Amino acid sequence: MQIIFFLGHTCFVEIINGDGDDWSNHYSEDRRRVKESKKLHRKHEEKLRRKKNSDVLKAFGLICGFAILVSLASIGNVDTDLSVLESVAKLPVGQLEFCVPSKDLDFENADFSDSDLSRANLCSANLNFANFENSNLQGANLRDANLRGARFTFSDLRGAYLLRTDMHSADLTQANLESSTLIRATLNWAELSGANLRQSNLYSADLRNANLSSANLSKTNLRQVAATYANLTGANFAYANLVNADLREANLSGANLAYADLSGANLRGANLSDANLWGAKLYQTEISCTSLEFEPDSFSGVDLTVTKSKWVYGDDCSG
Repeated sequence: MQIIFFLGHTCFVEIINGDGDDWSNHYSEDRRRVKESKKLHRKHEEKLRRKKNSDVLKAFGLICGFAILVSLASIGNVDTDLSVLESVAKLPVGQLEFCVPSKDLDFENADFSDSDLSRANLCSANLNFANFENSNLQGANLRDANLRGARFTFSDLRGAYLLRTDMHSADLTQANLESSTLIRATLNWAELSGANLRQSNLYSADLRNANLSSANLSKTNLRQVAATYANLTGANFAYANLVNADLREANLSGANLAYADLSGANLRGANLSDANLWGAKLYQTEISCTSLEFEPDSFSGVDLTVTKSKWVYGDDCSG
């Protein structure tokens, strides 16, 4: 008992005298590290929990949004209350390539007039004969949508994404489509008189029999468009790209084609009376059987290099 007491007393004295400082420091350091480790672990768990909740909320929001759209679609041909539709399916800026196929959504004959549908995601939806008159569709995604016979008079479609959209016989009178994307869009028999298509992209679009009289197509990409029998009277094509465009039998009377590039275009049988071709490029352009009742100055500055032209009257232009 005395020996034990002596050893314990000796250890206590050594600690008091500082001989146990190393042990005490190591112990404190270990406790600090454990606390920091626990703190970091709790932060990591909190971060994971928040991310999981965020993902769940996003998924839930997407499901709810499309559930609302489906319920609206089930209304059928009655007038649609857009107060809900306008709050869902909005696209983040710069996400026009994003498309959740919505072919099951049937908005045929729906009334969207005077509505704010800016950046709405309506790609692949059935919107045949829908009414978008005087609506805001800036930046909307209508890629692969069916819009046959739809009405867009006076609507704002600036920057809209209309890739491969079917707008056969649609009415876009006085619509603003500036800087919109209409690549491979179907616009045959469409009404586009007075529409603004400035700086839009209509590469390989179908404009056959369409009415674009007095439309603004300046600086527009119309490369390889099909516009046979189209009404283009008084349209503005200044600086437009019409390379390899098919304009056979089109009515271009009074059109402004100043500085337009018509290289490789086919203008056979087109009406070019009173058209302004100042500075236009017609390299290897087919202009046989065209109406050449130009104003005296219309041909000034025109590049007719290697133009395939038949200027001799009496040519067989029946084919």
